Amino acid sequence: MKPYHLVVPLAGRGQRMIDGGYPFPKPMLLAGHQSILEWSMQSIDTTECEVTFVVRRDHVCHFAIDALLRKHYGQDVGIVVSDGDTGGSVASVCLAKATIADDRPLVVFCPDVTFTPKYVPRPEHFEEDGYLLTFKANSPNYSYVLHDQDGYVERTAEKLVISDNASVGIYAFRSGRLFLELAEAALSKPPAYGKEYYVCPLYNEAIARGGRVVSEGVDKLYVMGTPEELGFFETVIWPYLMPRRFVLCSDHSGFAVKERARELLLANQVPVLDVGCWSPRDCDYGDYVAEAVVAAQRYPGTFVLGFCRSGQGVNIAASKHQGVRAALVPDEQYAELAIRHNAANFFSIPAGRMSDARLARVLAILQSETFDGGRHQNRLMKIQGEVPDATTRHSDDAQRLVHRPLHPRGAHEPALRGRAPRASEGLPRPAPLPRAGR
Repeated sequence: MKPYHLVVPLAGRGQRMIDGGYPFPKPMLLAGHQSILEWSMQSIDTTECEVTFVVRRDHVCHFAIDALLRKHYGQDVGIVVSDGDTGGSVASVCLAKATIADDRPLVVFCPDVTFTPKYVPRPEHFEEDGYLLTFKANSPNYSYVLHDQDGYVERTAEKLVISDNASVGIYAFRSGRLFLELAEAALSKPPAYGKEYYVCPLYNEAIARGGRVVSEGVDKLYVMGTPEELGFFETVIWPYLMPRRFVLCSDHSGFAVKERARELLLANQVPVLDVGCWSPRDCDYGDYVAEAVVAAQRYPGTFVLGFCRSGQGVNIAASKHQGVRAALVPDEQYAELAIRHNAANFFSIPAGRMSDARLARVLAILQSETFDGGRHQNRLMKIQGEVPDATTRHSDDAQRLVHRPLHPRGAHEPALRGRAPRASEGLPRPAPLPRAGR
């Protein structure tokens, strides 16, 4: 017998995805090279967990979600089937009562996110009545926790910003039996938030009974719960999770540093496409920037490095192109933040202040750093007009705005909407870039 219960409620209808034109259950939808559920489950170590999935009967009958779960997570996983809508994740987890009604610790994971570092259940997580993971946010689309002066959770709120700590969707309870007691108390009353019973507010009942709840933050988090968030993940975040490739461009003032960058990248076996310029003779950077952006659009997972004396010229030229998020990168800190906070896909490098040593360090960061997500995802979605407003997000008839990315799905778009998910085979092998020539 394993020491921990893990229950993953998947019994929601996923109405927003249905309204967005997606034919498969939300957990089965492809987000890049693997499904939303696969992205979520890779965020938690299930080695010591007895895993139970709660699913809908129509998803079993029409999509064989039970077979898919056993294929990915083992023939011994528990499958609990709901005959219809449950009224929220609390009620869904309660359907696994026969499995969790004991004194073993319980983890509930509501999966439409992926995050790092990976959560590994440990005994210290269950010393108090509750434990949950949080991320920095300021959008009213999430659950929030407020801490007291001693660092314990004072209260939680659903769809109400009471702090800058939002819930990731990992909820731990001292025991399955305690969860069921708290759930029974919640289900005996009308839903406090809309029409559903959410897990996070159960901690308020535990606190009211004299229990204590603690939390811990994650480093990076990406949300895929709505059509807008899924589209953002695929077009903005996913390229950073693939093997990285670069298109280089410059004017005459940036030519020498571009050539050095090309040498450094190729020495590290990083795929490179150089679109010019080809000499230190005077030329217009805008022409080469336009060519670089077009080239990057042909190869998803490709980023652009632009070089001129100040970096400002190529930055201005790049920013006129739709889907480009250009960032000026004069040093290592700017390079790191351009990715972590802004998910830049065009890096404007000032050749006039870039030594060989600094260039090597900047390129190392641009090859390895990843987007933080969380509140930064919400901010970028606002800029791109992707409907982050809570009222609109939760409306069944919300108008879906179109995001035109630098990395369009192109021919892959029908695959997301019309093809069943497959077993993950790791990151896809990138298509080869044309050889850089003269």
